[in-house]
Amino acid sequence: MKLWLDDMRPAPPGWVWVKTVDEAKPYFERDEVEDASLDHDLGACDSCMGGMTEEDWLRKTNFTQMPQCEHFGTGYTLVSWMEETGHWPKRSIQVHSRNPAGRARMLQVIAKNANYIGELK
Repeated sequence: MKLWLDDMRPAPPGWVWVKTVDEAKPYFERDEVEDASLDHDLGACDSCMGGMTEEDWLRKTNFTQMPQCEHFGTGYTLVSWMEETGHWPKRSIQVHSRNPAGRARMLQVIAKNANYIGELK
């Protein structure tokens, strides 16, 4: 299967769309993921948003960071878990995040583990 992790952008045709790290993990644990495409920023729960809207959050961070919290996790949370558990996609992994810092951190973890996974895109 092809797994698409993103809280906002719908999955391309033929991909399974998950929006949180907790939704993604079972697919990896069952060794079902052939290809994965991951976003970094996955939103934040109401509690962590503290009554702010997404626009309030963006203003608070000077438009440098999308809302995120550890209750939903981030793409980095997922690749760190993948590194710890050895649950990698069988064929390929890519990062489609627009967050340059988050993308770089994710790619570092993925590159360190390239011998465990297939193609890095």
